[in-house]
Amino acid sequence: MDGKHAIKEIYLKTVSGITDEEYSGLDPEKKEMLHKIGKRYVMKEEYRKRIVVVLAGGVFDLLHAGHLFFLKKAKALGDVLVVVIGRDEHIRKKGREPLHSLEERVEIVNNLKMVDLAIPGSREIRDEKDYVDTITLVNPDIIALGYDQKEMKNDKVKVIRIEHSYKPDILKTSKIIRNNKDNC
Repeated sequence: MDGKHAIKEIYLKTVSGITDEEYSGLDPEKKEMLHKIGKRYVMKEEYRKRIVVVLAGGVFDLLHAGHLFFLKKAKALGDVLVVVIGRDEHIRKKGREPLHSLEERVEIVNNLKMVDLAIPGSREIRDEKDYVDTITLVNPDIIALGYDQKEMKNDKVKVIRIEHSYKPDILKTSKIIRNNKDNC
């Protein structure tokens, strides 16, 4: 196993959470990459700096080609793509009920080729400050924003807007749902 692949593997395990039992079963080479802070194993900075982590987010309730375009562009920015899946409350704020459960959406996005890890977003998100826990957990080098996502400022992380989208005039979840209702 090459060094960068091992670093990516261990990094993803730290985001998901490594138990003491899992830690004890790791190879010495992989244990060397970690240290424990409080109850959590985190990657030592000297190893973490060897990969570029990109964080992207969205609801992904009705996966379409526009989402795939965005995620491919986000993945091209780094070595690892972690996708935060918005909770049901985000969908309800847009005035509709989710088509798929959060667990289903995480599972679907986790199975996309370009995604290294999909995780649920923070429980209660009232404003931008509530994203801090997720950003701290993922510790990204880059945050990728879609063309239609709210601007985000972060002094510690580079924020890149993926300006171009694939058919934004027709491939937007709300438009797909609206057009489907109109055609029924």
